Amino acid sequence: MLGVYSAVGKIITKSLDEFMKNLSESLITGLQPVLLTALTIYFVCKAWSLMYGRGDQQGQTMKDLSMQCIKMAF
Repeated sequence: MLGVYSAVGKIITKSLDEFMKNLSESLITGLQPVLLTALTIYFVCKAWSLMYGRGDQQGQTMKDLSMQCIKMAF
């Protein structure tokens, strides 16, 4: 009797693993272009505002912006 519960548990676990894998792959595939576009627009606007002196007045420089880009890339 215990073997039946183990077999059902393995089937359910396998089904859930496959579902989560497929769901995460489809979400990543669907959201990747949108997020990349949003990040690109954000960093272009941020660099533009820093180049024209309208950025945050907290001493941010292009070096800080490039380090922020590198950190977000990782």
